[in-house]
Amino acid sequence: MSDKLKIGIIGCGMIGKAHLRAYSKIDEAEVIAIADVNEEEAKKVGEEFGVPKVLADYKELLAIDEIESVDVCLPNFLHSPVSVEALNAGKHVFCEKPMARNYEEASAMMDAARANDRELGVQVGTIFNADARGAKRIIDAGGLGHIYFAKLSNYRRKGRPWVDGYGTPHFVSKEKAGGGTLIDTGVYHFNRFLWLMNNPQPVTVSGAAFQEMDVYEGRRDDIDVEEMAVGLIRFDTGLVLFVEDAWSAHMNQSGGDVILGSKGGLKVDPLSFHSDMFGIESNTTFELGLAEYHLNQYDENRKGYASPHHHWVYSLLGKLPKIPTGEIALNTVRISDAIYRSAAKGEEVKLA
Repeated sequence: MSDKLKIGIIGCGMIGKAHLRAYSKIDEAEVIAIADVNEEEAKKVGEEFGVPKVLADYKELLAIDEIESVDVCLPNFLHSPVSVEALNAGKHVFCEKPMARNYEEASAMMDAARANDRELGVQVGTIFNADARGAKRIIDAGGLGHIYFAKLSNYRRKGRPWVDGYGTPHFVSKEKAGGGTLIDTGVYHFNRFLWLMNNPQPVTVSGAAFQEMDVYEGRRDDIDVEEMAVGLIRFDTGLVLFVEDAWSAHMNQSGGDVILGSKGGLKVDPLSFHSDMFGIESNTTFELGLAEYHLNQYDENRKGYASPHHHWVYSLLGKLPKIPTGEIALNTVRISDAIYRSAAKGEEVKLA
C-alpha cells in the first residue's frame, strides 16, 4: 500500500457523513468515491467533503481498482450483503455497527473476509476512548487478579429511536434492524467488554426482552423490537456477565459497566479502580489525559488509537497491530442472538 489509504464510502446519510468527517481529520486517509441511491444528496455531500467521484450505484464504486477499503454506512439489513459483495470484489471492509442483524449474516461477512484474504472491521467507538484504554492497561497488567464477574448496566430515560420522536422507522423494525436496544446501544458495551476480556467464548446464555412503555399514539404500530433486554452469560473462562440495556426505562440512572476480580474492581465510565492498598480500602481515579499525552509524545503512531477510523487506517497501512473488531463484533452478534432465542423460548440456550 501507499502512504495513504484510498477509501470508498457506500451510503451518504447521517452515518456516512460521520465517517467522512472522521476521515477528514486523518492525513493518511483519502476518500476518493462515495455512492448513494439518492444521487442529489450524494452530490451535495461530495461537494461538501471534496470527494472527486460521486456515484448512484455502489457496484460502480466496487469496480474502481484504486479503492483499497470500503466503508458500509447503510441500514442494518444491508450490512451483510453489501459487505460480502465488497469483500468478494477484493476490498477491505469497515462496516458501521451493528455488524449484522443476526449471527448467520455476520458469519457470512467473516467467511467472505477469510476467503478473500481481506480485513473486516466493525465500528466500535467505545474501545478507543481514554477510559477504555486505561481499563485495558490495568486488566492486562493483572491489576484485577482473577476476573470472575462483570455487569453492563445502561439505561436511557426515554430514548427509543423514532417512537420517541427522532431517528427513522428502520431502528424499530425487526425486519430492517434485527432487534432493538440490544442491537443498537447494547453492542457498544458488549464490544468493549469482549475486547477488554480478550474475546472469551460464551457457553450458556439466559435472556429476556421487554416492550412495555407507552408509545406516541401515531407510532404505536411501528415498533416490533424490544426496548429493554437482559441477559446472563457464562464464558469458557469461568467468567459470568450480567447485562441490562434499555432504550427507555423509568429510572434516573443505571449502574454503568463494572468488572470484578480477586484483587480489584473497575468502573469503566469514568474509569476508577477499587482495591485494598496497604490493608486499606482504596478508590482510585486517574489522570487519563496526561497519560495519553505522554504516550502520544513517545509514539507518533499511537494516534492510530484516537478513533475507530484512525485505527482502521493505521492498521491497514501497517503502522500498528489491528484490533480484531470484526471477530469481536461477530461474538457480540452470537451472544445477542442467543439472548433473543432464550427470551423467545423462556429457557437457557447452550452454545458450547
